[in-house]
Amino acid sequence: MNITFKAHFVKEVPIRIAANNATAKASIVELDTSSTGNMRTINRVANRFQAALADRPNEYNYANDARSRFNSIYNIPARKSYEHFYLLTTEKVNKKEEFDTMDPDKVIGVAQVNNSPDESMCELRYFNVDPATNYRAKQRKYIDVGRRFLQGIEHTVAKSICGQFDDKALGFYLKLGYEAVSRNEIVHKCINGVFTSPSE
Repeated sequence: MNITFKAHFVKEVPIRIAANNATAKASIVELDTSSTGNMRTINRVANRFQAALADRPNEYNYANDARSRFNSIYNIPARKSYEHFYLLTTEKVNKKEEFDTMDPDKVIGVAQVNNSPDESMCELRYFNVDPATNYRAKQRKYIDVGRRFLQGIEHTVAKSICGQFDDKALGFYLKLGYEAVSRNEIVHKCINGVFTSPSE
């Protein structure tokens, strides 16, 4: 069976190198869900995330969430056209053409956004960065990953975005201008293409 992995470039975002605070480039790419994705790539990403979480059992299953979310890519007949799956990678990618290979060791973020044209806002269904880039990691290579990844996605969809949050991540979302509207739901309002700032 011919298993392919296809994606296309969406946006380049700056992140920082932890060792010297220099700026590095990362690319947001969107998977082409009309093709059969290479599950080995996603599994390797999830395995690496789990390895970084090995000393935090209560967070260990987050990487499994990535695997199960992206598993839905392969259920092509049941897919909804408004489900978008994004990866953040430090790999140099072709910005002009669809590409069919990706180094899973350079993927540092995964996300799913449901963006139906019939809805006034889109839903952040899943969002996770490589635990090795988290501020609690023992030794980080990159910093500012989550903020840049999420902001890049927001400006790609260009309309208000909502989602559910984990208690430990609430502070992260609040700093980016999200508002807690219930016990576990957050919203970031976008007015005329501009997202509200934390001070508003």
